[in-house]
Amino acid sequence: MVKEFDIINFTNIDIEDYEGMWGGEVKLIKAGETTQFPAFLADHYAKHLVDKILLRQGVSDYSDVQLRKPLLEKILGNVYKKAEKEIGIEETQVKEEPEFVDVPKEEVKEPEVIEPEVIEPKVSRTRKIK
Repeated sequence: MVKEFDIINFTNIDIEDYEGMWGGEVKLIKAGETTQFPAFLADHYAKHLVDKILLRQGVSDYSDVQLRKPLLEKILGNVYKKAEKEIGIEETQVKEEPEFVDVPKEEVKEPEVIEPEVIEPKVSRTRKIK
């Protein structure tokens, strides 16, 4: 099973160069080039590369798994390097501290009900309506 931060091979199987975008940065992958990316990024690039290929082929239903799966299998290669551990916060790293221990509790007051003021519209009686 491929984990999110495993490094996997990504091959641009298209006949054109592919520009993948992530976080506002563009990564150029030449036609036929194989390079390595973290699995989450390779998946992202592969999805869009498949869309590009299917668009050029004139396919209208991009969600057709029968068309997408073989292309994805060619693009996404073997795991190049296994992630040593998932990146994240370990439970042992989080210190439990009581929050706001010395802060006095505030009394909750019922909101004051204010009656709306009724304003009568002013009607001009000097102007005639035709």
